[in-house]
Amino acid sequence: MPRKRVGKSAFSLLELLVTIAIIGILSFLLLPALSTVHKMRQASACGSNLRQIAMAITLATQENGCYPPSIDKSGLFWTTTLAPYLGGKSLANDPSGNGSVLVCPSRSLIPPLKSDFRRSSYSVNPAIMTDLMYQSWRSQVSIVAVKRPSEVILVADGVQQAHGGASSNFYQVDTMPQETSSTPSVTESTANNVIADGPDADPAAGYFRFRHNSKVQVAYADGHVDSFKKGTIFQKNIHNVY
Repeated sequence: MPRKRVGKSAFSLLELLVTIAIIGILSFLLLPALSTVHKMRQASACGSNLRQIAMAITLATQENGCYPPSIDKSGLFWTTTLAPYLGGKSLANDPSGNGSVLVCPSRSLIPPLKSDFRRSSYSVNPAIMTDLMYQSWRSQVSIVAVKRPSEVILVADGVQQAHGGASSNFYQVDTMPQETSSTPSVTESTANNVIADGPDADPAAGYFRFRHNSKVQVAYADGHVDSFKKGTIFQKNIHNVY
């Protein structure tokens, strides 16, 4: 009985090209979805950073009775003075900021030097964390002065400067009069007035940065994290007195 020859099966060149084309099309279709997932991960990491920073600020505030300054009288930024409360995550091992809670993973500029990195890509609210160096007439805000901790922003995504670090505080978003009970900076009638968004571009200084799907992520004085679209930040979200 004659033996049957078993032929070897193999892809033809045409089948191979069709398969490659299909894989290419699928990859092209999946890219937007993968990009969205990546941005969501970055936003989640940024929110975690802000939550940890807010917790560090709260610990320092509870220990000292007043909110720490954004810049102290000797010129040190909050990113330096709060280092003991950040659990070793205040400075990265390299200029890219990997491993630091002070750097938003979606920031656009990488600081060229570690010394510039210390200013982070986040800025704090100067109505709460006062600037004692450049506004020496102001005083630190006591822990009991913030009556609406669930409404007042503490720290947020900040516009980066040319060296890669954000301003210590977002001083450009509004004029900052002295916060005292006798001279409130915002009233019942102006509390819901919209704060200017600013240029939302790097480099600049002292503005919010809407890095995450055109939203700026913030941590409030009570520690919870949220985000704002442009044109939705109000006076009451900045000022603690009215």
